[in-house]
Amino acid sequence: MNQITTFHSDTMSVDDLNKSMAESRSAAPAAEHGGDTLLKMQWDSGVWNYGQENIEVEPDSLWVINPYMLQSGWVWWADPKVAGGPKKMDEIMGLFRNPPHKPAHRYDEMGGDWKEQIGIPMICLTGEDAGLEVLYRNNSNGAKKAYEQLFNDVQGRPDNYYEYPIVELLHRSYKHNSFKRTIFEPVFKVVDWSNKDRELLSESKYAPAIAASEAPEVDPVATEPTPEPQAEAPRRRRRRSVK
Repeated sequence: MNQITTFHSDTMSVDDLNKSMAESRSAAPAAEHGGDTLLKMQWDSGVWNYGQENIEVEPDSLWVINPYMLQSGWVWWADPKVAGGPKKMDEIMGLFRNPPHKPAHRYDEMGGDWKEQIGIPMICLTGEDAGLEVLYRNNSNGAKKAYEQLFNDVQGRPDNYYEYPIVELLHRSYKHNSFKRTIFEPVFKVVDWSNKDRELLSESKYAPAIAASEAPEVDPVATEPTPEPQAEAPRRRRRRSVK
């Protein structure tokens, strides 16, 4: 079984995906999974990293996104001045086709408020991290813009039965006038499309790397990720020597 087959579910067809994406544009939250390792991008550097050790994502690595399990929901971060630092009070997430309503309970004594949050599950296809299953969750404006673009990309994909976008993890930046500093936002650049059998839509330059990768199987029963703050600096990846 390859990584993309792991994503596929017989309970939801490609046509169901199309219909759900069209209709989602609330109800009780649906069950949601997507990896027990959190993927992050540092807003002040554009560096992608993952896990509690903040391991840097390998440059030029390719990732496949599971459109069936895109998520939306809500998160409450306390005011750092009140909590003494980053502190997540609560979050509630659901699948995009059955998102949760804004929660009624509040944590006013901790400051902050409910903010909309998105979730994108994916698996690395190439390089040292091949087979790694992660979940990108964030409530920033940049993350929500990237999610919206990805959603549009899937809806407008060039072939109906190649529903899995293969992406590079990139970033864009802008100068924040108030903060007087450069802010980085995530970009999921679609470079090709795959069907559930790992066949690529195009004969792109990425095909050899994807075909050659031998990632281990991923347990389809993923567990809920452990929330973690993004304050710690990313750890530099240990590279293999090139001789």
